[in-house]
Amino acid sequence: RGSISPWNSSMTSFVRVGLMNQALSFYFKMIMFGVSPDVSTFPCLIKACVALKNLRGVEFLKDTVYCRGMECNEFVASSLIKAYLECGKIDAASELFGKVGKRDCVIWNVMLNGYAKCGDLESVVKGFSAMRMDEISPNVVTFDCVLSVCASKSLTDLGVQLHGLAFVSGFEFEGSIKNSL
Repeated sequence: RGSISPWNSSMTSFVRVGLMNQALSFYFKMIMFGVSPDVSTFPCLIKACVALKNLRGVEFLKDTVYCRGMECNEFVASSLIKAYLECGKIDAASELFGKVGKRDCVIWNVMLNGYAKCGDLESVVKGFSAMRMDEISPNVVTFDCVLSVCASKSLTDLGVQLHGLAFVSGFEFEGSIKNSL
């Protein structure tokens, strides 16, 4: 049994340069060598499956994640949620999102942007409200997403409120937010 770090580095590098099949092959080779994956292993593999439009691969990795008790890890969960959303599986993404105990701004952004990409603008607004009720501070990515929904749905009142929140949060002069406002 060897260390997982060099395996993870190699798989991540394969994905980074677009060698998705090699990353997945390397994963199975790693398993054959008796090296157990960790929470850093799965995000790059999930990304590889999405790039290959391999939903069965995503499902296989999800099952592996569940068997190893890693489904509530925010890094693994956000990768799976993003994969489901990119495949148009909003219900599966929402279900997994509901199981994540520690929701940070990043995982909220994944969910909100996924809703927006899928055209579920109502869920973006509801999700943003829920995020705020969970006392999670929005960042630039959050504001970009929600402001674009406000513009497309003619939600000027919410847009004005977001402008105030962006100002108070110190994001008013960020390039993308300034352009959205």
